[in-house]
Amino acid sequence: MATETQIAFEGTKDEQELATRAFDAIKRKHIMHGVNVPIKMTLTAIVEALTKAGGPMAGTKPADVTPKLEAALRKNSAVFAAGQNGEYVTTKAGRAPNIGQTENTHTFKERLNTEAKPLDPEEAKEYQSSLVNRTTTRAERNAAILESVVEAPVPAPIRPYVPPISTPYSRSTEIPTLIPQAHIVKEREPEEVQAAPVPATPAPPVEPAAQATPATPVTRTPATAAGATQSATAAPATPTVPATPIAPPTTPSTQAAPTTVTQTPAVAVPPTPQAKPATAPEAGAAVRPTEAATPQAQTQPRTAPPASTGEAQTATAKPATPSAPVETSTQAPVEQAKPVVAPPAPAKPAAPAAPPTPVVTGPIEVAIPSENGPITIDLTQPVDEILLDDAAAAALEKLVSDAVTANDTRLIRFGSDIFAEEATERFSKGDYRRIKEYLEEPETGGVASDRDIMADVLGRRTDHPDYDRLRFSLNYRMLKEKKDFEFVGIDSDRLWINTGTSPVLPTTRKPAEIGQDYRFLEDPAIASVEEEEEAARDYKGGPIDYSLTYYEYENGVLPYDRRFKRVYPGAVFEDQRSSLLRFEIPQLYGSLLAELRYPTGNRGGFLMGLSELFTVHMVPGAKFTITPTDRGEDVFEIHFTRAEEQEENLLQLDERKGRYVFRPVSYAVATDPAMLLTQGKFGKMHNQKKLEDSERRRPDFIIANAFEAVGENNDGKLWAIFDDIYPIVNIERPISPSWLRTMLSGAYPFFYPDETTEGAYFYDASKRPS
Repeated sequence: MATETQIAFEGTKDEQELATRAFDAIKRKHIMHGVNVPIKMTLTAIVEALTKAGGPMAGTKPADVTPKLEAALRKNSAVFAAGQNGEYVTTKAGRAPNIGQTENTHTFKERLNTEAKPLDPEEAKEYQSSLVNRTTTRAERNAAILESVVEAPVPAPIRPYVPPISTPYSRSTEIPTLIPQAHIVKEREPEEVQAAPVPATPAPPVEPAAQATPATPVTRTPATAAGATQSATAAPATPTVPATPIAPPTTPSTQAAPTTVTQTPAVAVPPTPQAKPATAPEAGAAVRPTEAATPQAQTQPRTAPPASTGEAQTATAKPATPSAPVETSTQAPVEQAKPVVAPPAPAKPAAPAAPPTPVVTGPIEVAIPSENGPITIDLTQPVDEILLDDAAAAALEKLVSDAVTANDTRLIRFGSDIFAEEATERFSKGDYRRIKEYLEEPETGGVASDRDIMADVLGRRTDHPDYDRLRFSLNYRMLKEKKDFEFVGIDSDRLWINTGTSPVLPTTRKPAEIGQDYRFLEDPAIASVEEEEEAARDYKGGPIDYSLTYYEYENGVLPYDRRFKRVYPGAVFEDQRSSLLRFEIPQLYGSLLAELRYPTGNRGGFLMGLSELFTVHMVPGAKFTITPTDRGEDVFEIHFTRAEEQEENLLQLDERKGRYVFRPVSYAVATDPAMLLTQGKFGKMHNQKKLEDSERRRPDFIIANAFEAVGENNDGKLWAIFDDIYPIVNIERPISPSWLRTMLSGAYPFFYPDETTEGAYFYDASKRPS
């Protein structure tokens, strides 16, 4: 047998084969161990692993294998070392531990310090004291050296210190702060100020205070006066107010003599002819006079605060003669100027009011395409109320997912999750092999969820930063490996098994034959009848009350009809074969795993894996309820009512003779009297032969056989009621009540209803073709 580690075992051919199988069993049991880590397993455990169901030696008695296996392991002592308590120790490398190795392999003594020797307690204490003294001496010597260092005086600079220009290759250790280019706010560039031309002759002296008009014309520009506190609403209505002229400014470097300023009435001055302000000042805005520029003021740079919009427009309109800023002299005391308020401008007309927003009072209906036709939703309703309708929610989800994944090939999806294809992880063949071996372990039962695989095989926990991305990648990549893995879960619980395996016990019939028996569930004519019956009893989903038939009891199955489709979740993918569901039985304090087979082609859907529950705790005709739970969409509860134990002769199949017989059976479960196959009611079925496969595929033959078992002779015709026919026809094959009524009401001319009695039918054998 070829394994990962090719080992030449000793002994006969049978002993070599036994040793090889034992080595594979030990290695599979300790799959997570390292290559050279000792792994051990008792002889009894090895024999049990080889002879169990599904093992390489299944069907062989352990007592016959034990002595042969022990002899084979002892002959291969180089691989299997005998341990204590009947254990055998080996490694994945295929050799017994410590063979060909020394005791000090990979120790610090051999690799780092070959001259190291052990010290007794006294020597160790003395060695520790020497290390402390040596450290103290070194610290004192360093401190003495630092104290003896004399700092050299730094010479005073002979010129102003200019910091060096930083180069792009600076070795600064500070972490720079990077600001995106789009977030950098550029400051407003200062306006270019052109100085007025300097006259050839010195400026004339200042006129005396008694002069009525100044020698130099004064221009007024719209600007905010410094120190103005009056608002436009508080200004007087007179066009002019007394103002105090301000002396010409002086520079800080030029010393000026004290100047006496006398308050004079303000004089209206016309604007200068050079330029006209671009825009008039706002109504009520304060303005300040601008004095004529002096030679001293013209030599100073303009450092005025940022101008308002009106100032910027005025400066643009008069580039040749800008007004000089008003600077307060520190030498000459000047009285604070009172603000000059311009006359109020006419009020602007109010903008027309925006039309009111229309109020939607009626519904806004939108039709959304779906599989069952357009679905109309009202957009005025809240989103939560719209999503309460399952059909509307499914249609909206499909509409959005199709729009996202169909138009963008860069996106991929698994169930309800959508990720970018380039962000998904890829896995190696070794990862897939380890997942496959993990699913084969008895502890998993042949099935595991994606979260179990993430934790036990890939070593990823839920707190991993990329857990969701890796989990999506695992499911998406395993779905592509159809030869190795099969998806058997739902969108909220993603379960995986190895292809070709099933954790559910097989039925007495082949699943393909059962699917053929249930293909009538997908017949549109029968589905329409079932829908009418469902609407008549107003079934809205939820718990399902069910009465067990003989066919379901014998094969451990249930139909996947319209009622169950309302409760069970559907397939996640179109080509999904089945899903695994868990059924909990509170009365029995246990649970079991069942497999839901979805309809495919000419086969109907059904649920299998309930044989143990039906045959041990129930009888044909037993009543029970299937209830969904809030623990998951694939978790259900089965409740049945316990009754007082009683014994009756019930119909059973004698497999040796191939005939139906009545035998005494004790049961303690509530039953449906119409479905219970007792000898007193269906005594004609005793010793009746089981139908052949060719006969059981013909519904008309099965119904005729039921009339012969329970029908009463009425003028050469057989008469029977529906409640007696239904349990008999469900012995050989499943037939739903709606399908049976269809066949009894005109599908075959020799079956027709009794017009005088409701629920009664006739069978006229003379009309049946030979």
